[in-house]
Amino acid sequence: MFSLENIPSTLHHSVNLSLEHFNDALQKHNLTLPNHPQLINSLPQVFACSEFVAQSCARHPQLLFNLVENEHLFKQNIREHYPDLLKSYTFNNEAGLMKILRQFRQQQMVRIAWRDLANWSELDETLADLTALAESCIQFTLDYLYQ
Repeated sequence: MFSLENIPSTLHHSVNLSLEHFNDALQKHNLTLPNHPQLINSLPQVFACSEFVAQSCARHPQLLFNLVENEHLFKQNIREHYPDLLKSYTFNNEAGLMKILRQFRQQQMVRIAWRDLANWSELDETLADLTALAESCIQFTLDYLYQ
């Protein structure tokens, strides 16, 4: 299903392990990889380049599915929506806030890294996304704490 022809042979073993862990997680959660050519073609390259992305997708496959389903993985300028995305979460206390921030940060870091490693974004976009992510999380936290 996945082509490793563009991956250096020295990385084939680790990429295959990452793909195996990801497939195990899909089966565990009764999920089927979306039949999205861009996703399928980029997955081995991204897993080869980022252990963080590979592990995040294996631990939380729904994270990747959400990015594909809402097409945020394939779109630029999602950073403009970070504040609204954060406001859509509900929580009751600081522990809930911290959990939401961790989940949101992880999802957006996977998105940003994926787009960068798949060569879907330029360096300027990647840096702007990282900056906006940090600023949005800080502002969201300050807004909550000052209430």
